[in-house]
Amino acid sequence: MSKGNINNNFRFDAVLALTVHDIKNSLLLVMDKLDNDKVLKQLGIDHPIEFKYEIRRINNNLVKLLTLYKMGENQYTLDEQEYNIDDFLQELLLEYHSLCEEKQIQLSCECYSQDMVVLFDKVLISAVLNNTIGNAFRYANKQIKVRVQEREDFVKISVLDDGVGYPHAFLDGQEKGHSIDMYNGATGLGLFFSKMVAAMHVHAGHAGYIELSNNSELGGSCFDLYIPRMNFSDFTL
Repeated sequence: MSKGNINNNFRFDAVLALTVHDIKNSLLLVMDKLDNDKVLKQLGIDHPIEFKYEIRRINNNLVKLLTLYKMGENQYTLDEQEYNIDDFLQELLLEYHSLCEEKQIQLSCECYSQDMVVLFDKVLISAVLNNTIGNAFRYANKQIKVRVQEREDFVKISVLDDGVGYPHAFLDGQEKGHSIDMYNGATGLGLFFSKMVAAMHVHAGHAGYIELSNNSELGGSCFDLYIPRMNFSDFTL
């Protein structure tokens, strides 16, 4: 095989995706082995809860990369199912309670209807909210609030904190159409991913979207995820 043939058949993005998948699987094994505070303390890790959070954060970033690759290759099939939004959020927030206790952060969840059912891809929406809540955890001082409200044709999930708020570059990028910037510290990969995931959820002619602001009632950042509500016309018998 000639050198030219190798170059023509070589796809770096595909190799990268396979490598990320392999790393993710290895990381899951490590997470399983280290899911014991006594073992971590024996290894000299004084803050096991925060350490496990950082490991999960790395895993979540790998999941985002793999999902973005599949989206780009049209290989991702949206798996939308009906979920009770209150049950979904309570389950999602379980792993953050011990983290917030250690950091003395008050974590609360407000859902104005415990019977509200929403249609969405659980894996994708979980990844979006894990990214957002994880950022709030890193920058909050004392409070993080997750809130669900109905807004006309959408269900609005908000994540608020009392930190310093979003950088102006992120808010400006929201208006101009945010893209990934590899040379400006924070790449914005999480926001790019969140925008794509939200837009994939379409019902009754409405597509999901996100909004960022520093108008949080807690004094810091506010991340709003809008998921279009179900409409019976979306279903056929």
